[in-house]
Amino acid sequence: MLTKNRIETLDVLRGVALLGILVMNVPGFSVPRLYTDTMVRYEGAHTLNYYTWVFDYVFLNGKMRFLFSMLFGAGIILFTSKKETDNLKVADAYFRRMLWLLVFALFTTYILLASTGILYEYALCGMLLFVFRNTRVRWLLVMAAICFTIYSVKSGMGFLDTKEKREVCNEAKKLVAQGKPITKEQQAAIDFWKNGRLPERSKLKNKYSADVKLVNSGYFAIFEENANVFNEVFSSGFYSTFWETFGSIALGMGLFKLGVLSGDLRRKTYLLMASLGLGAGLPFTYYLSQVLVKGQLDTTGEYFDTRWFSVFHMEQIPRVLCALGYIGLILWIYQMGWFKKVMHLFASLGRMAFTNYLMQNILCVIFFFGFGMFAKIEYYQLHYVVLVIWVIQLIFSLTWLHFYKMGPFEWIWRRLTYGKKFTPPA
Repeated sequence: MLTKNRIETLDVLRGVALLGILVMNVPGFSVPRLYTDTMVRYEGAHTLNYYTWVFDYVFLNGKMRFLFSMLFGAGIILFTSKKETDNLKVADAYFRRMLWLLVFALFTTYILLASTGILYEYALCGMLLFVFRNTRVRWLLVMAAICFTIYSVKSGMGFLDTKEKREVCNEAKKLVAQGKPITKEQQAAIDFWKNGRLPERSKLKNKYSADVKLVNSGYFAIFEENANVFNEVFSSGFYSTFWETFGSIALGMGLFKLGVLSGDLRRKTYLLMASLGLGAGLPFTYYLSQVLVKGQLDTTGEYFDTRWFSVFHMEQIPRVLCALGYIGLILWIYQMGWFKKVMHLFASLGRMAFTNYLMQNILCVIFFFGFGMFAKIEYYQLHYVVLVIWVIQLIFSLTWLHFYKMGPFEWIWRRLTYGKKFTPPA
């Protein structure tokens, strides 16, 4: 499945993942982070925004990012395997490539005001994974499984801490009812559930208004706030999200070596992947979405009294299943020869994935911050914005690739990696 020295299936998968990533990233540009975290509590269920959020959560949340990370892993194997005859040269080129990606990541986050730091994680995890490029597939898969397990456990720690406070609170209330004294820790637990766990809607509105006012104050106000957030994300926060990113890239390296991502398996195998992955992953994700909603709507603490696990403990399971299912579905359709023109569009986006990812950030900053559209569009209406950006990127990608072999930022990245020795394509 090579097209002009490229593996077309990888480009198709990248293109699909890129479109899905935009859907999940747009809210980070368009509304305060508080809103997306508490939308159901803020608005209630059974609204158009609610149903749109459920759709996004079930079909896209984390899954497109996971797929994109696996493809980054495939790219590591592709990049290093072409130069393995000279280990010093491959290491030199590879680490320069990752260091420049790190520079792009910092530029995207701090200057373009990106809502995610995924490029930063790719650069650092990519450097660490270089030593595993020749590792056998079984060990890459084992390493990925260990990382996902650690990530799942760490993701649910906040829930367990809150559940413990809930248990302390319940015990303290019993003592108070009996007229017995309670400790400072028990009083703190009571206060937490009274004042901290579920803030009043009026407090949510006030915080929401303050965040909107900050963004409307101008670029430098947004820059300062973004810097404060990502200073933590890129330091202590990195060690929380690291496990998923590292594991998904390692998994992608293993799957590429098995021929899964390059479309080398039989049609029946891809159909089986799609059936099992999506058949199990999507219903599981929907169940978790409803658990999450119940937790947001809970005002009594019953959610913590009756549940022993967090949604975040379980999210990784359907995320992996769905990502593999999407790979199976897309490559099965590709092998069947269906929707060739659509596949060509996806491949065009994927060939310029780096350029298109940066373009998504630029267009969102211009629209929401430059044109003053921040917090002025309903959640469901964001999908109209996404659709417009999709069309722009499809037209741009097809037009650009008609004249050039790679995207503009791909060329810049490659030029920085190889220095003067690299001649840009005509």
